[in-house]
Amino acid sequence: MLIDERAVRAAEHAISVRKAELSRQWRAMRTNFSDRLVEPTTLVPAALAGGFFGWRAGARKEETRLRCECPAQKTPSLLSGACRSIAIAGLQVIASIATEEFVRSTVSRGAEGAKPEAVDA
Repeated sequence: MLIDERAVRAAEHAISVRKAELSRQWRAMRTNFSDRLVEPTTLVPAALAGGFFGWRAGARKEETRLRCECPAQKTPSLLSGACRSIAIAGLQVIASIATEEFVRSTVSRGAEGAKPEAVDA
């Protein structure tokens, strides 16, 4: 099967027209953007905002010193650490079993839906 050259040329022409249109739109957008960027209505608010934030950044920072009177924290006991480790290990075992059952049920559902098809050799 040969490809019709007229169809190929028509497609190439359509692509080149679209590229030219995109190029023209891009140039127009850049021109409009740069023109609007240097307008006084854009520059004045930008300068005011920059001046305000620069002025606030240069302001003195008020120093506040607070003293916290918190009770001393207890160190965890060996028994509580062991119980926590056992609880975490139990949760990991449950999660592992649940994941394995999920995968097993998904695979078995996939195997039930699959029917062997005749293969032409």
